[in-house]
Amino acid sequence: MKRFSRHAPVIVLIASLAVAFVLRYIIVMQHLDMGPDMANYLLTMQQVFGHDPTGMGLLRPPLIALPLKLFTLVFGTLTGAKILGVLASVVIGIPFYLLAKRICSPWIAVAVSIMFVFFPSYSNILSWGYLTLIAIFLLLFTLHFLLQVFDKPGK
Repeated sequence: MKRFSRHAPVIVLIASLAVAFVLRYIIVMQHLDMGPDMANYLLTMQQVFGHDPTGMGLLRPPLIALPLKLFTLVFGTLTGAKILGVLASVVIGIPFYLLAKRICSPWIAVAVSIMFVFFPSYSNILSWGYLTLIAIFLLLFTLHFLLQVFDKPGK
């Protein structure tokens, strides 16, 4: 029982992020696309993997190509692109929690992480491209690990 209580904040966070994922997925699936950036991401994926319908070459960083290719192979083109976008918008709660937990109690960190993910202004970012969300996710994780290194220097 003590082991569960130690992990309870993380379990609540993961469950809340799963609910956020489902709600966003339902909303996103009601629309054909998620803005013009999604078409650019699909074009970038095609260009990186050898098919350039425009003949202009890469116009975006190729960072998105591999994860998008994996999701589109598994779920189909539009559904895979949407699932990756929704997932990118929700998983940011994890590094946000890890950073918040450094300065407040785990339960407060869970609350602010959930509030951040559900905050309307943040939710709107999904409509203007999720490459930004992936970059924010990676930056937050980098900041978390950098702070850990500063706390306990080592290899």
